Amino acid sequence: MKGTTKSITFNAEITNDSLTAHYDVSRADFGIAKDTYGQKLLEPMVPVDVKLVFTK
Repeated sequence: MKGTTKSITFNAEITNDSLTAHYDVSRADFGIAKDTYGQKLLEPMVPVDVKLVFTK
């Protein structure tokens, strides 16, 4: 996000045909909206939900 690269680690549920995961990203970790205006409008954490379906 915003030109910042950062590794993240998250738990995932993996089955034979899919992967699902949830992770909350902190905007502050990526330098987004550190000013007072942005902090009043945006949530500090951004939820990320992932679902991958595997095909054979």
